[in-house]
Amino acid sequence: MSHSIAWSDLAVTLRDACVAEPPMPLHGIAATLAPCPFADSDGQKEQTRCQQLQLALTESQCQLAQVRAQLEHTLQGERAARFLANHDGLTALPNRRAFLDRLTVALSSSAAKTGRLAVMFIDLDHFKSINDTFGHSVGDKLLAVVGARLSQVIRADDLAARLGGDEFACLLTHAPSSAHIARVANKLFEGIAAPVQLGSLSLQVQPSIGIATSRNGRATDAEQLMKCADRAMYRAKRLQCRYSFAKQPGEAAG
Repeated sequence: MSHSIAWSDLAVTLRDACVAEPPMPLHGIAATLAPCPFADSDGQKEQTRCQQLQLALTESQCQLAQVRAQLEHTLQGERAARFLANHDGLTALPNRRAFLDRLTVALSSSAAKTGRLAVMFIDLDHFKSINDTFGHSVGDKLLAVVGARLSQVIRADDLAARLGGDEFACLLTHAPSSAHIARVANKLFEGIAAPVQLGSLSLQVQPSIGIATSRNGRATDAEQLMKCADRAMYRAKRLQCRYSFAKQPGEAAG
């Protein structure tokens, strides 16, 4: 006995199967829609080829979307890596390397101008006792608050950075006078020294600030200027004063 199957019946059967069963992968659908042995007309074969091409196109589009998603994920990872390479993970401030890079650029541009810039080296007094007494998690939160306060005090054109540990630095790209620098130093001191409320703890830490300007003798590069500001910071700490300017060459030691 011979049997004949109508294409309309086959389509209904396929439709019902798709409803009853979970969707198949694209390659499975393509296999289902492979040329039917009962197809004996050119029109039916052409229709089947079109369906297969459409499925292949859909599969290619899905693969392209996956590649694009992977590429975007990679780019996001690269951007995050670049940010972490130049910023402190705790405070999100620029790190020492980024600060020195910015200072080097500022010094080279400042050399062609009549103005000057200033570097402030900031160290938190007795910060170790806070870590020892309350734990490093409390100390980290305090450092984050200090970093945020530094950013609030300086201008948008200036730069605040965390050098490491409890050491910070600020770059004033436009420092017209020592009086102007002193005003900024006082604002930084008061901002850092203000009480910090961390849960039930009320903490207070004071900074020592050393200041060096681009006109300070032989301080012609970033590392030299940082060393001058570092020495001035230790002088401020020793004298227990808010800030200290780097000494000019030939000035008597204090």
